[in-house]
Amino acid sequence: MKFGLLFTGQLSREDLSCPSFGQDAVPGEGALGAVTNLNPEFCVRKEIDMDIFDRIMELSASGYYCSQIMAILLLEMTEEENDGLVRAMGGLCGGVGYSNGCCGCMTGGCCLISYFTGKGGENEMDLEEHKPVMKAFTDWFTEEMQMEHGGIECSDIIRGNPAKRVQYCPQIIAASFEKCMELLQEEGII
Repeated sequence: MKFGLLFTGQLSREDLSCPSFGQDAVPGEGALGAVTNLNPEFCVRKEIDMDIFDRIMELSASGYYCSQIMAILLLEMTEEENDGLVRAMGGLCGGVGYSNGCCGCMTGGCCLISYFTGKGGENEMDLEEHKPVMKAFTDWFTEEMQMEHGGIECSDIIRGNPAKRVQYCPQIIAASFEKCMELLQEEGII
């Protein structure tokens, strides 16, 4: 895989480590905030490959949001191009249509899984793993977000403070993408 993904399982507070970017978060023009320095609260899992994290930050600085970033990572991993998919995934951003509803990493993750397991053509069927893998992902996501943020909606995660996107979203994007790929790999789909 292009990013050398490390699939590691559950997120815990003990697994957190801060990247050496500096001390203060500076929101900027990017979707999540163009970050030049991050405070110690902005942490990522030690196991998440920093190439993925760096790529997430680049894409955010270019104006992409959570589900779009996940789609771009997928397309880069599969060495495909599909601007329409990236645009369509934008509808999931900001909690589905910027409604502060269900996090775009959860809905985007389901789309990534379905990209490999779902019905694509008239003569195709969902793979038998389609629903179980999607359920495993949504169960994992719900458990993690409930534990860390009190819910799965954007409003739960950022608590009315858009600056929290810089603090939380990159790590949630990376962990969600990693979990999707882990589950697909476990089933032998990728």
